[in-house]
Amino acid sequence: MMILTMWGRIKKPLFIGFGFFFIGLGVVGIVIPIVPTTPFLIIASLLFSKSSPRLKHRLHQLKFLGDYLRHYENGTGVPKSTKIQSIVLMWSSFGIVMLILKLVWLCFVLGGVGIPVSAYIIMIKPKKTRKTKAIIPAITDNKVVGF
Repeated sequence: MMILTMWGRIKKPLFIGFGFFFIGLGVVGIVIPIVPTTPFLIIASLLFSKSSPRLKHRLHQLKFLGDYLRHYENGTGVPKSTKIQSIVLMWSSFGIVMLILKLVWLCFVLGGVGIPVSAYIIMIKPKKTRKTKAIIPAITDNKVVGF
């Protein structure tokens, strides 16, 4: 019985802490193209939904991170602008590393990683946006819309 009450007291702060940890991993995924972003943000959203709906809502409302979650929840896939940004950021970071370190073998390694990752990003086909009917009819200009 004591274990259950102790779990109840530490569950919320533990989930919130892990939620922020997974947000950090998601942000790393934005900067380092090989690290995934969306799965970490989904885990953070799940943890926040179990511990703090307010934090989950704030996560979904963030300008950059919220887009990843909204596209996932809507089933719309990766938008073209995000693909372009990802590829440009990846090759820019690779180029900076190549120029700074000036190691020939590293150029081949980064090129060997960058080409297939770029091809994969390009080949991801975005899903068509879903058209959903409104569950609750809306009234606009004295007309009922949604049925």
